[in-house]
Amino acid sequence: MTLDDVLGVIELQVRAFPGLPPWRFDQLAHHLEVFPEGQLVVANSAGRILGSASSLLIDWDDYAESANWSSITGDGSFDTHNPLGKTLYGADMGVEPEARQQGIGHFYTRRARS
Repeated sequence: MTLDDVLGVIELQVRAFPGLPPWRFDQLAHHLEVFPEGQLVVANSAGRILGSASSLLIDWDDYAESANWSSITGDGSFDTHNPLGKTLYGADMGVEPEARQQGIGHFYTRRARS
């Protein structure tokens, strides 16, 4: 993901998660500042974003078993990102409804393992 992709990611999230608020531009821009390697997009040949994934590194031992998304992600700010962390935490993944069942979600999980 780059800053040029952010508006497309927001548009994707509106379609992928109807009724839920999408990430804001400033949040996604901050995610790119904090951990650019963990912010991914898949686009078609025309440049339309078909999928996005946002993740951060954490040290899992810093969190209780009852930790939730808000505490792990710093309420979505990713200010909890720990560059020395050993756990890649997938905070969000979305796929264009018409592009589902085409392997985009599997791409993200394969990428995370490499």
